[in-house]
Amino acid sequence: MRRKLLRNLDRLVGRPIALAALVCDRALGTRLRRPLSDSRLDSHPQRILVIKMVGWGDTVLMLTPLRRLRERFPSAVITALATPLSSGIVAGQSSVDEVLIYDVLLWRNLVPGFVKLMRLVRRRRFDCVIDFEQHFLMTAVLAWLARARMRIGFRYGRSLRGRLYN
Repeated sequence: MRRKLLRNLDRLVGRPIALAALVCDRALGTRLRRPLSDSRLDSHPQRILVIKMVGWGDTVLMLTPLRRLRERFPSAVITALATPLSSGIVAGQSSVDEVLIYDVLLWRNLVPGFVKLMRLVRRRRFDCVIDFEQHFLMTAVLAWLARARMRIGFRYGRSLRGRLYN
């Protein structure tokens, strides 16, 4: 029941916020979906944020890409953003340096907690954000708000999510 409510809330709130991000981006004359050049792909990010908020099974499936990420960028600081339920899965991994916890199912803390999380993510100045969340727009918005050089995530056709990544 709570996940269904979360999906509906994400549709009601996430969509307008994602649209506002796209409008702001166009008004400022920048390009959100600027393709990464080969030189940017070869750069070595020093601070990487990995987002996976919902689903234990998906969090377990994310562990192999995390190990590969650590092998590819051994000196990078890899931070995982997870819920309290799945934080234990990633916290025990040697490929993760730090775990940020945000409870998306705690309704009384939803908006103030997201604003606090947004500020924290922006202060950290991540070079790369990888969003493993498949459906929630708010994680794509968070990746965009992080202002990372590289923003990677799932894209479905002409969805808003795809426009927030590069």
